[in-house]
Amino acid sequence: MIDSFLEDKFSEIANVLDHHKNIFNVNPDIHANSHLNMKDDVFLLISFFSSFDDTFEDELTSLMLNDVLSLLKYFDKINYKKEINRTFCSSKFELLYAEYEKQNQDISFDAFKDRYFEVLKELRVQAIPIINTKLYYLDLLIWSKARESKIILRVLRNFGANDCFNTKEFHDNKTINFKSMIGYKYVAQDYEPKAKYTQKNIDFIKALDNVDDSYDETYEENFNRLIGVKNKIAIFKGMQDGDIRLVVKDVLFMKYNPHETIIREGELGDDIYFIVSGTCRVTANHKAVGLLKEHQIFGEFSAITKDLRTATIRTNSIVTVLSFKLATELFDEIPESFSNLYKNVIDELIKKIDLSNQKKY
Repeated sequence: MIDSFLEDKFSEIANVLDHHKNIFNVNPDIHANSHLNMKDDVFLLISFFSSFDDTFEDELTSLMLNDVLSLLKYFDKINYKKEINRTFCSSKFELLYAEYEKQNQDISFDAFKDRYFEVLKELRVQAIPIINTKLYYLDLLIWSKARESKIILRVLRNFGANDCFNTKEFHDNKTINFKSMIGYKYVAQDYEPKAKYTQKNIDFIKALDNVDDSYDETYEENFNRLIGVKNKIAIFKGMQDGDIRLVVKDVLFMKYNPHETIIREGELGDDIYFIVSGTCRVTANHKAVGLLKEHQIFGEFSAITKDLRTATIRTNSIVTVLSFKLATELFDEIPESFSNLYKNVIDELIKKIDLSNQKKY
């Protein structure tokens, strides 16, 4: 009998939880408390991003932020500490028990109180994965918007975190300490325990969780190979992984048989090549001018200047290369990411000119 009585008394909580659960469902892959534990970091980043880009906090972001804060406030009301002699509805236990006792006299006051808190605790446990899911989608939303903002990407670059896609990655990868000097308490502007979303908004937010559907596994594998050898590629000297991801595109891992032509003199081409293994011979004007070995790079100058290739590169053996292009069309949008790259290219060009002059004399 008591469970039926308490079910009626807690119907408001159950309705609120069902409302939130039905919006985005519950993501079973989110670890318990994972996003609850970093909720303040998520809120701080919203304020941080908004301070750099006035368009960041749009109507949907504000709606979801207010919704999460309202849910957290409601969650705090579901308190099951026995030392607090108040019910969820802020009335005294004696009054609630008296109401129950009018029709039921099957349990004592202490047993009634124990069961009350057990049920309340169960409801609080049910609320945790719902809140984690809401915070998870809020985190996806703010990072999706952050990566669309050129201004915010430039700021993230200074933190060494412009290759991050969520708050956890940001904290794991940032190279600068990120803490507020002031303690903030985030509260909902308009408290609404049952915020309403349009179906269009729900579909958009849930679709953020499907970005991996377009994940190119082969490309990521090739890009990671490139990152793995970046310290051997002079034009990437001193560059962060996030910057390299921004400035390169079309990364391929390829093998050539002996005596195949990789680059032909006089042709246009914007591919840059890094030799993973094997050797290549270099000819210009039908004359042998050099040999390229493992961990050497070629093709970079024509790729940047857009001039015709000045030499022909043919393989001497089975050769494995990583090839990539530079996303030069993005220079005006992310000049900071290109500045180090171009400096390195100029340094390498000077070295090659000096080496050529030494051979002449």
